[in-house]
Amino acid sequence: NENFKEEKLYWCDPALFNIFEFDFIAGGDTEPLKNVNDVVISDSESKRLFGGKNPIGQVITIDNNQQLIVKGVYKDLPGNSTLDCAMIANFQATRLSKNIYWSNASYETYCLLEKGADWKQVQRKLDQLVTKSVDVKERWFTLGLQPLSRVHLYSKDIFSGYSSRTGDITTVRNLSFLGLQISIIACINYMSLHTARSERRSKEDGINKTLGASRKNMLWRFYMDTALIAFGAILFGFLLSFGSVSFFNYVTGNHLLVSELFAWSTLG
Repeated sequence: NENFKEEKLYWCDPALFNIFEFDFIAGGDTEPLKNVNDVVISDSESKRLFGGKNPIGQVITIDNNQQLIVKGVYKDLPGNSTLDCAMIANFQATRLSKNIYWSNASYETYCLLEKGADWKQVQRKLDQLVTKSVDVKERWFTLGLQPLSRVHLYSKDIFSGYSSRTGDITTVRNLSFLGLQISIIACINYMSLHTARSERRSKEDGINKTLGASRKNMLWRFYMDTALIAFGAILFGFLLSFGSVSFFNYVTGNHLLVSELFAWSTLG
């Protein structure tokens, strides 16, 4: 007898679970969404709807007229996953599934190709299929394929996309360019400061040479000075990153984890 608003209910084909791996905490072991009125929910959604109760077998009423039976609970999807569904129900339970036609093709579809298959060749076959099946007067749409590895950063402009976890490569490029500019300014400032201190350095170099320092010793000292300064700057940058992750997530609406700062993709 409680009402909840849920914006992340996905109506999906059961084959979704043959393409992506979901870590089920309860139920869902074999053939999730086997029946038309089955639904599986995330761990967070289970706690929100049922608290500490066992959610398996519980009934959820959608729009006051359709009942779904909980058959499984899966772990919350990672924050870097494009899929952000809190509830997954069988698409066959909707009225749209009863009347599918070509001009009603506004569904995100994941295709699992054979190993070594060329997705561009599959794209050409899709174009031919649309040309063959849809009258030219009704052909106001196209079907496009996109590799999964490009979905996150190159799907910002896709019309009527469902996921809220999409990035924008333009933002990444702008931030990278800004970071490069800051690095160049820092290098110029470092060279200016080094030049300003050259007189003091010349005296130090003269004393070191008088005491018997060789050219190799002098170069080694300069390299060590630079390495220590760079290491200190990197260490300070990481400490600053740890302290500002929460603020960064709050401002940008992202879900960056501290552990991701140590990922090879980040360190590289």
